[in-house]
Amino acid sequence: MEVARIEGGEEREKQLREQEAARSRELPHKACWLRLWRVPGRRENWGIWKAADPDQLHAAFVSLPLLLI
Repeated sequence: MEVARIEGGEEREKQLREQEAARSRELPHKACWLRLWRVPGRRENWGIWKAADPDQLHAAFVSLPLLLI
């Protein structure tokens, strides 16, 4: 996954990062997000996800405020 560039100033970046952190804490408990690794020096990460169907996986992805799809 590639993480979007944050536009709108420092306050907007802080708000989006807080929202992302909160959602990131929820997803492992919903059995979608199994593992996540940050790629050093890049705005992306690698993850292992598990979903019942493509719709559940897509819903998890789009719930992350910083994700580019």
